[in-house]
Amino acid sequence: MDSSSKNQNTNRLSILKKSERLMGDKQVSLFSLSNDNGMIVEITNYGGIITKIKVPNKDGNIENVVFGYDDIDSYLENKAYLGAFIGRYANRIAFGKFKIDDKQYTLEKNNGPHALHGGTFGFDKKIWDASTFSFTD
Repeated sequence: MDSSSKNQNTNRLSILKKSERLMGDKQVSLFSLSNDNGMIVEITNYGGIITKIKVPNKDGNIENVVFGYDDIDSYLENKAYLGAFIGRYANRIAFGKFKIDDKQYTLEKNNGPHALHGGTFGFDKKIWDASTFSFTD
């Protein structure tokens, strides 16, 4: 492959910080990931929430295919876990209790008598460390 055809096949991936705000002593940031195919994913380091996925439709128009909120403040009050990392476990653990190897574990109950999606301060509420970069293959 000569160098001119290699340059034509180069794909770029970039991650840019779009905005940020202070939450306590941590920065909550919105990042935009994009590639040369017109795809853009916006994700915040608060809960790893995917706020937008923009892809070209069959007519080449860019469409957001994520159901979510319009602003970061709404995500900070997100009760529905929209787009967020779920964990340390997903779904409900009945009555907030489970057993492994005959040892009983009790969890915080945050959904009536049950434990849901990691509790009140699950992965969806954590501020994750994140940074920007550009990549060309």
